[in-house]
Amino acid sequence: MNTKAWTWTANPAQLVLGIALLVLSALLLVAVMTQSSKDKRSGVISGVAETYFSKGKTGRMDKMLNTATVAMSAVYCVLIVVLYCIA
Repeated sequence: MNTKAWTWTANPAQLVLGIALLVLSALLLVAVMTQSSKDKRSGVISGVAETYFSKGKTGRMDKMLNTATVAMSAVYCVLIVVLYCIA
């Protein structure tokens, strides 16, 4: 019987990219979940109703979140390809 413990070794680049992917996936999740829905009836389900005074305020935040989501998704895809090429 082999009593030697199984160990997995990765080079430092794989470790750093793996941690970066985990952090980036959490940030992507937060960015997507905080965006407002494009469906007009979503306020009924979520309990958030858009009033006349709040219509202009969410536009800038949604544009910023949309841009951040696209940028983070692109970086995520590049990191996946780089990690695959390293491994």
